[in-house]
Amino acid sequence: VIQIGQGIRTEFDDMVINGDLNSRYAYGGAFLAELIPLGKLGKLGKVGKLTGKGPSELRHKLDLQMFAEGTGNRVPTKLGAGSDPNNFVNEHAKKHLYDPTKPSTPNRSQYGKDVDVFQLRRDTMNNPDKAYSNWPNPNNPNTQRITKYYKEYDGNISTPDTPTGSHRVFENIGNPKSSSHFPYVPRK
Repeated sequence: VIQIGQGIRTEFDDMVINGDLNSRYAYGGAFLAELIPLGKLGKLGKVGKLTGKGPSELRHKLDLQMFAEGTGNRVPTKLGAGSDPNNFVNEHAKKHLYDPTKPSTPNRSQYGKDVDVFQLRRDTMNNPDKAYSNWPNPNNPNTQRITKYYKEYDGNISTPDTPTGSHRVFENIGNPKSSSHFPYVPRK
């Protein structure tokens, strides 16, 4: 655990030195969500409080928030990929595209600004934590062949409005227009 924490701390220090940290805070602290498992985010306090501190104080905070928990599934990132329509399989899936003018909600979750949606979808389908299919099942009244893929990631794949590491891909073989993929946020 210490070795993992050291690697993350080094990466974090490099970002502070290179001036990248504040630019990432500009869209609500998604940087911390990439580094710290969701269960640990609440213990850090408000992200705005961290921006005025020096690297040593921030490093100490990260030392306290070790990465002992998690699935080991890192969130793939690529600048601006969450708002690139080419990363989405169809119009139905594009409703989950990152849009800074609208809030992400449990009913209409959005991908994070820099989440590599294409890689996330591919990884979820190729290496799912769970996968369910309704075919072949002659007793199933639903004639559409649908496979659902579930995968948990260690970081936030959505926006700070709806933080989640849960990803879902629904592949409809009979009607690809009905396929979709999205950050899963439980409804309350």
